Amino acid sequence: MTTTEQSAVVMYEADQDGAPGTECGSCVTWAVKYTVAMQASYYLTLHIVSPRLRELVLDDLAIGYAAAVAKKEVAEFAEYFESYTDRVERALDPEKLRGGEHIFEYRRVWSNHATLLCERRLRLVRRAEKARRRRT
Repeated sequence: MTTTEQSAVVMYEADQDGAPGTECGSCVTWAVKYTVAMQASYYLTLHIVSPRLRELVLDDLAIGYAAAVAKKEVAEFAEYFESYTDRVERALDPEKLRGGEHIFEYRRVWSNHATLLCERRLRLVRRAEKARRRRT
């Protein structure tokens, strides 16, 4: 198991345990996020214009990759990234791809995916805030 794979397992397990420092301060988390960013940023930059939306997808990729490594579903990030992009790009409209609108179609699909991730995150934050208010 490579260092990145070990980091991904540790990141996933720490996230599952709710251990402090797994959000951003942990070296392990940063190692996985760095690997993901280095290998996926160029592709995502081609398809997602907004840096904030790109960051959401990179975070989703890092968490998903960590989970996949921990469950021994994949070993290399390239393998995970290929399956991730395949899942997202199933929504591509073949007519638009044949019609010469492939750049816009890829941007539409990836931006929609990132927007859904953003909405999911907002729902989780609202739910957590509501739970915190109930406790106080």
